[in-house]
Amino acid sequence: MRLTVDRDKDALFDLDDVTRVKIDGGRIQAIKKSLENWDASNTGVMLCTSGLFDGLECAAANNKHRISDGLRELVGENR
Repeated sequence: MRLTVDRDKDALFDLDDVTRVKIDGGRIQAIKKSLENWDASNTGVMLCTSGLFDGLECAAANNKHRISDGLRELVGENR
């Protein structure tokens, strides 16, 4: 999976609505709207592999159904 992010935080116009992304070594470490320490914003553009469905299934088991919930599951598994 690949996620396109924007590292230009100064260009953001709605900080309350942006999904924040923490990156370390070119890999996503966290993705959440309420991150305090973050490097980039999620642009909503991604190349999805079938692995995303694994993440979505895990998230759905916890009654979470957004794409970012599935992404967080994959990040938690270092995928």
